[in-house]
Amino acid sequence: MTKQNAINAREAKGVAEQARGSADKGVESMSMMSSAINQIKTSSGATAKIVKTIDEIAFQTNLFGPECRSRSGPSRRCRQGFAVVAEE
Repeated sequence: MTKQNAINAREAKGVAEQARGSADKGVESMSMMSSAINQIKTSSGATAKIVKTIDEIAFQTNLFGPECRSRSGPSRRCRQGFAVVAEE
C-alpha cells in the first residue's frame, strides 16, 4: 500500500510538472500575442493617418480640378493650388 502511494505520488508529480510546463508555454504565447496585437494597433493607426491624408488630397484635388479645366489654359492660381495639394 505504501509502495503504491509512492508510485501514485511520483505520477502525480510528473503530471503536475507537465501541466506547469504547458501553463508556462501558454503564458509566453499570450505575451507574444499581446505584443503582436499592440504592434498591429500601432501600424493600423499609422495606415489610417496615411489613408486620411490621401483622402484629403484627393478631395482638394477634386475642388481644384473643375475650375482649372474650365479655363482655356491652367492659370498660375491653379498651378499653385495643385502644388500646395501635392506638397501635402
